[in-house]
Amino acid sequence: MRVAVLADIHGNLPALDAVLADVEASGADAVVLNGDMATGPMPAQTLARLAGLGERAVWVRGNCERELADAWDGTLDPGLPEQARVPAEYCAAQLERAHRDLLDGLPLSVTLEVDGLGPVRFCHGTAVSDTAIVLVDSPIASYHAGFAGVTEPTVVLRRPRAGRLLFLAECLAWHLRKAWAPLTHADEHPSHRHLSRMLTSRNTSFPG
Repeated sequence: MRVAVLADIHGNLPALDAVLADVEASGADAVVLNGDMATGPMPAQTLARLAGLGERAVWVRGNCERELADAWDGTLDPGLPEQARVPAEYCAAQLERAHRDLLDGLPLSVTLEVDGLGPVRFCHGTAVSDTAIVLVDSPIASYHAGFAGVTEPTVVLRRPRAGRLLFLAECLAWHLRKAWAPLTHADEHPSHRHLSRMLTSRNTSFPG
């Protein structure tokens, strides 16, 4: 299966349309929607466009999906920072019940068989959290906490910081093998430094 991965669309419908044109040209069999899809300027229109992908779309929950559903229900966490609460409440007000139901109950991660890679796990944050972030230089304890129990040798995450796309492909397998389970600090094993070099070489910068 050939898979395209879209993440952090954030309600930007014109950009989404441009990217989907490339997806169609690529011949992708499935489109993984890897979280944070609608919170932005055009939430309802963006969700309608993504829903139009039908069975090709594979939906994964990001924190924004959870927050939008909660805001629609009137159960948004009152402790959520204002910079997250205000957009969630505004965008939820633009949605219909069908949009809310589409977002509610999405899986935290999914696994697909991908050509050339085998089983691949897709998640927005980590396999256990839609808000946690792991970076190239994160301590190995963060990998233990975020991917405990993951057996897939390849994990694909959303963009973890503005202006950078990290594709955690086979290089993340360094941290998923049983060999590193007893480790307590990243610097104790050369595989972490090797992982850092590999990931850094795979970084792709975007304007802004």
